[in-house]
Amino acid sequence: MLKNIWLRFNFWQLGVWILSAGFIFAGLQHFINPQFYVAMMPPYLPFHGPLIYLSGAAEIALGFLLVIRKTRSLAAWGLILLLIAIFPANLYMFQTDGAGYDNVPKWVLLLRLPLQLLLILWVYIYTKPRAAVVIALLLCVLPGCTKKPMKPELWIYTSLYKDTVSDVQPRLAALFPDHTVQFFQAGSEEVAAKVSAEELAGGTKADLVVFSDRFWFEEMAQAGRFHKYLPKGVDQVTEVMKNKDGFYSAVSIPVMVMIYNSDAVKPEDAPKTFKEMTEPKWKNKFCTGSPLSSGTNFTTVAFLQKAYGWDYFKKLHANGVISEGGNSSVIRRVQTKERPVGWVLLENVLRLKADSKIKVIYPDDGVVLQSNSLAIIKKAVSREAAEKVADWFFSDDGQAAMTRSFMYAAVPRIEAPKGAPPFSELSLKAQKWSPELVQELMKNREAIKEEFTNIMF
Repeated sequence: MLKNIWLRFNFWQLGVWILSAGFIFAGLQHFINPQFYVAMMPPYLPFHGPLIYLSGAAEIALGFLLVIRKTRSLAAWGLILLLIAIFPANLYMFQTDGAGYDNVPKWVLLLRLPLQLLLILWVYIYTKPRAAVVIALLLCVLPGCTKKPMKPELWIYTSLYKDTVSDVQPRLAALFPDHTVQFFQAGSEEVAAKVSAEELAGGTKADLVVFSDRFWFEEMAQAGRFHKYLPKGVDQVTEVMKNKDGFYSAVSIPVMVMIYNSDAVKPEDAPKTFKEMTEPKWKNKFCTGSPLSSGTNFTTVAFLQKAYGWDYFKKLHANGVISEGGNSSVIRRVQTKERPVGWVLLENVLRLKADSKIKVIYPDDGVVLQSNSLAIIKKAVSREAAEKVADWFFSDDGQAAMTRSFMYAAVPRIEAPKGAPPFSELSLKAQKWSPELVQELMKNREAIKEEFTNIMF
C-alpha cells in the first residue's frame, strides 16, 4: 500500500514538473524567437506582437505557479484557458496548410489539434472543479476542427489607403470567385517589417505586395524573393519606374509636394522651394513626416539629401522642424497651425475637399515622385492567380482605382486624379529617378535612416 502511494505521488509530482518546465520553456521562446510565432497568428487577430509576448509571459508565470501547491489549481485553470485561447492559431495553421511554414506535413498539423485537447485534459488533472465546465469549453472549439476554407486564400500586403482597399477588394472578389482575396493594410515600413519577419519564420503569407518603398523592393528583387512576371499593360509604364529585370513595377505614382495654411501664411509669402525652409523666417513653422515610419518620406529625404547634402537637414533641425509620423501627421499639424507649412503627399491634400485653407505648392526645386510598387512573392506553389491579380492592377479598371485614391496612375493613358494637374506638366518639375540612383539609395538605405536619426533626434 505504501509503495502504491509512493508511486502515485511520484507520478503526480513528475507530471507537475514536466508541465511546468514545458510551459516555462515554451513561454521563453516567445521572447527569444518571436518571429517564429508571427506566421501562425490568424489575420483577424490584432496586435500580433503584443499578443505573442503576452501569451509567452502568461505561460512562464502560470508554469511557475503550477509548482506551488497553494496556487496549483488556479494556475491549472489559467493554463486551460490559455490553451483554449491559442487553439485558433493551431487550427489556423491546419486550415492554411502551415500558415507560411514550409515542409510541415499535413498530418502533423492535424495531429496537433487532438494533442492540444489531450494537453488540456492533462492540465485539468491538477484542478478540482467540475469537469462539465471544461467539457463545455472544449465542445465550443471542437466543431471548428473539421471546418476548412472552401477556397484558397490570396493575400495582398499593402500600404494603400483603407478606402482604396475597400474599393479594390470587392472588384477582385468578383473577378476571382475561386479565391478569397485578403488584405493586410498598414504603413510601408510596417508592411516591409511584417514580410521580413514572416520570411525569417519560414515564409510570408503574402502573395503580392503593394507599397511605397522602392528601395526595399529593389533589395528583395536582388535577393531573389520576387517572382519574375511582366503584367499585361506594364510595358506602358516608363522604364525608370520599374525593375529592369521584371521583378516589380510602379502601379501608381504618389507625389510629394508642399502645403501651407492660408490662415497663417499669405499666398504671396508662401515658400517656393524645399530648400528655403532652412531660412530664419520659417523657424518653428515647418513639418515633415519621418523616413523611419513612412516609405514616401524616406524617398523624399533621400532625394533632398542627394540634392543638398546632410547640411540641409542640420539646418532644418536648427530651424525647429518637426519630423514625426506619416503624412496624416503633417496634415494635422498644418491644419492646427502648429506648423503652418509642411511637405506631404498630394493625394492627402486632394482628399481634404472641405478644407479650402490648405494650399498646395509645387516646389520649383522639384516635386518628388514616389513609386507605389507591386511585386509577386516567389513561392513553390503556382503563381497563376497572383499573376492575374497583377494584370488587373495594370488594367484600365485597376489604374482607375488608383486615381480614385488621388494618386497618379503608372500607365500614362489614364487621366490625372480629380483636382490634380496633368502628370506631363508635373513631371517637368520633378526630381529625376535613374537606375544608378536606385542602386545607390538602396545600398545606403539604413545609413540614411541612421544619419537622419542622429541629426533630428
